Amino acid sequence: MGLRDKTQRKFVEFFENMARMYEGAEFEVAYSQIQRDTGSANSTLKRALRTMVEEGVLKIQLGRNSRYGRFRYLAYQPPVKTSEPEKLAKAIQTQMIPGDKPETQAHVEGEGHDVQALADLKLDVQELVHLTNHLMRRVRHQEMTIALLQDRIAELEDKLYKK
Repeated sequence: MGLRDKTQRKFVEFFENMARMYEGAEFEVAYSQIQRDTGSANSTLKRALRTMVEEGVLKIQLGRNSRYGRFRYLAYQPPVKTSEPEKLAKAIQTQMIPGDKPETQAHVEGEGHDVQALADLKLDVQELVHLTNHLMRRVRHQEMTIALLQDRIAELEDKLYKK
């Protein structure tokens, strides 16, 4: 039994957003979170995931326990962006005139290596920013978990001392 278009669209949008957030990398998420975000029942979740795997859109592996799954959205298309160093390299190339002196062309070609080094450096910085953001999300998640546990302990202490 297949899914309705609206339901299928909800699951595709969910996994597209998660893939965009993790930039196409594999990610771990709780099945309950998928249900909450898509507004689906447990049986619908299972059918949707099975359908997406059969269509070759999604890859699923076991997570840290039975409540989590590791997903990879195979239909992820990264956004195409032209970086600043590439724009600079194109601008330098367009400014070269065929009748220029050889030493001017050599100077511009030498700058091309600097542009490549800048592009590599920018990619390294972007990766560090991504990793830092990921760690910040994990810390926030752990802080929320600690706060919930402290609230629950406080409730239990209130019940214990009221008796």
